[in-house]
Amino acid sequence: MTTATGAMTRPRHPGLDRVLAAFLLLLLAVGSLCLWIGVPAAVLYGLSKLTSSSTQHIAYSFVAVPVAMLLFALLLFRVNALYLRVIAASRGMEEDGEDLRALRGPLELFLLASLAIAILGMAYAISWPIAIALALVLIAFPRFPRRGW
Repeated sequence: MTTATGAMTRPRHPGLDRVLAAFLLLLLAVGSLCLWIGVPAAVLYGLSKLTSSSTQHIAYSFVAVPVAMLLFALLLFRVNALYLRVIAASRGMEEDGEDLRALRGPLELFLLASLAIAILGMAYAISWPIAIALALVLIAFPRFPRRGW
């Protein structure tokens, strides 16, 4: 099929679009959990096999973990953009129109929910009293003072 501008368009398959959208949602949910838990754990494990001392391991970890998380987050942004394109195509929206820009993918929600799960898991692994104290401090002092103490 061609449009008036001569661009090729694919035929619409609503059932296939829904299955693909559901798969991409699942991929985003699992990927969001992996961003906060799996990527740091994998990088730390890999560095433990590559380095010979704990000092090197800590030093390399401060650089490697954020870089790996950033690269994985970029991959999640690409999957989110693909999800938005699939949803826009299934709804019959134009890819260049304002409607597509108004759509927001589920990535933000998945990232916040998976971060909360990761924090709760870390609190459970470390100690609940410490986690409760930290939560109370964050609630009581939501911002640091701007000018000294």
